[in-house]
Amino acid sequence: MEESTRRAIEWDCAQSTARFYNHVDAGRFREAADMFMPDGTWHRMEGGATGPAAVVKELEARDPARISM
Repeated sequence: MEESTRRAIEWDCAQSTARFYNHVDAGRFREAADMFMPDGTWHRMEGGATGPAAVVKELEARDPARISM
């Protein structure tokens, strides 16, 4: 893989991750969950959630004072 391609992929991944957690920290759980495909899984220390509905459910159970970034 060319270096420029690798860097572009890394940039896109970093931007997606930042966008997800910005939504989460702002309480925009639906927007965060909509970043997942129906069979996409959010893996985290506490386990995983598959699909947007499960991601929203997990986020709604989260401590509202918790900040990700």
